[in-house]
Amino acid sequence: MHTRPLAVHASRLLSPSHFPRSSWGGGNPPRLAPRHIAPRLCLAMSLSSILPVPPAVLVKDPKAAETLHELLGDKSQHIEFQGFLSNHVKHALIALGGLDASDQRIREYYEQYTKQTPYGWSVEPAEPEAQGGVVSDSEFESLFGRKEKYQHLISFFDAKEKELGMDAVLARYAPILLTGSMGALLHAIIHTGWGLGAGSRRMTVEGLAYLAYAHVDVHPERFKHSALPHSAPMDSILGLAEAAEAAGIAGWVKGVEADDKYAGYRLELERAGFQRTVAMVVEEGHPLLHSLPAWLDDMPLPALFEELYKGIVTLYLAGAGG
Repeated sequence: MHTRPLAVHASRLLSPSHFPRSSWGGGNPPRLAPRHIAPRLCLAMSLSSILPVPPAVLVKDPKAAETLHELLGDKSQHIEFQGFLSNHVKHALIALGGLDASDQRIREYYEQYTKQTPYGWSVEPAEPEAQGGVVSDSEFESLFGRKEKYQHLISFFDAKEKELGMDAVLARYAPILLTGSMGALLHAIIHTGWGLGAGSRRMTVEGLAYLAYAHVDVHPERFKHSALPHSAPMDSILGLAEAAEAAGIAGWVKGVEADDKYAGYRLELERAGFQRTVAMVVEEGHPLLHSLPAWLDDMPLPALFEELYKGIVTLYLAGAGG
């Protein structure tokens, strides 16, 4: 029995770092220096082994664990459906495993979700396997955010992992991929983190490909480190909410949406509605988006995670039922 703070227990399903991960054959993914990619939060979210994982296997039933990893390796479904909705089924399966669900319950959920998601639609089949070889490094970057050739991107990372190993793939490609982490409303980085946390090679490759596929540049070159004197995440949550209201952010966003210069911007996201608005807002930029709090650079990672859990759980409870 491993004792953990209440906030960690309450947020277990919100973070992939509390699920066991199998060996990649080469240790844990490397830590990258905070200023190699910004904000450091993106790194912490995706490289889920930064925090120690207790040795106890959370999926205690061997049959359930076998079913879980079989389904996490499934290749039959596309990462999105209806052109912009992210496929959450593998995230939910990991959560069920963490809740000690039986292998039958895990498989039942998978079958039900794929037939009819909570949105009312079924998931979509995967695109045909990539033909004509793997994309090159130069072509790989040219595909960023175009929402094309997802299977080619999967093939790219599959080949790179076989060539270099997962640690080296993360060290080489995570910095540039995470500059586009706002794509798909963060679901690509979530998928990658769940995959790493569960030790699923296939899911991690899917997540890396999704980061490229849905890439929305957050322009880290605009970030100003320690621009806000906040000492903890909850300070930032409250402080930025007040600052956004004072700055009239809601009106500013409407102004960005109505600006003629964005009339033809990221039209591939037009069906996604709010996702296109996010892309326009991030492209336009605002001081509140670029000002990073001091704790992001200064707080030790274990404490940073603990404070983030508290903030996330507080927000979740404050909005429950709303």
